[in-house]
Amino acid sequence: MATLFDAQFVNDNFTVYTFRTGRWRQNTYLILNNKSSEIFFIDPGGDFSRLQQTVIEKSAQPMAAFLTHAHHDHVGALNEVCHEFKIPFYMHEADLKLLKRAPLFAYSFEGRVMKAPEAKPEFYNFKSFVEPIHGFSFIETPGHTAGGVVVQFENFAFTGDTLLNRMIGRTDLPGSCIEKLHGSIELLFEKTADEVVLFPGHGQPWKAKEAKAWWSEHKNNVPEYRTEDENVPY
Repeated sequence: MATLFDAQFVNDNFTVYTFRTGRWRQNTYLILNNKSSEIFFIDPGGDFSRLQQTVIEKSAQPMAAFLTHAHHDHVGALNEVCHEFKIPFYMHEADLKLLKRAPLFAYSFEGRVMKAPEAKPEFYNFKSFVEPIHGFSFIETPGHTAGGVVVQFENFAFTGDTLLNRMIGRTDLPGSCIEKLHGSIELLFEKTADEVVLFPGHGQPWKAKEAKAWWSEHKNNVPEYRTEDENVPY
């Protein structure tokens, strides 16, 4: 059978599968616990059939989905993931308005029909999920959106559009703030060891050591990620 995913990363406890989907090749990640077969979703942006097939092939037990932020390109398959697998999702409550508007943005800028899942109050606070049991933690990183977060698992982390490979997320969109984003990146580096692998919302992963060196050199003139259409929010 052809490979369903675009890339993978393996350590002793986890396997990370990367799916690049959509007009802007946003990254969706599946994190499989190699021992328990629990699987988690990070930013399920699209192509639910590929995600579902991977869960089936790996005989995995879906546990939860996490959003690094709620722009429409990162949540396109969230409703299907939550409905079909009967799992909750967790996000920062500051991005709730973005989640509710995601179907409108998806249709307006891509002609894509999507449905946002019901956001129950207990889903707004990602800290409500029992972190130590599953081996991960969160860092609040507002700036690209008001509710941006980084999700950390052992020696790898998911940075969303807070920090991409040699770029940062846009800061000219509603709810964004360049000063907050810079502060969030500095905080991320303070809390992240050099050998941690950073998985971004778009593009290729890189190690924190490499990212820190790049940031030190370019933070006063850092490029922001742009799509083929400058007017499209993501």
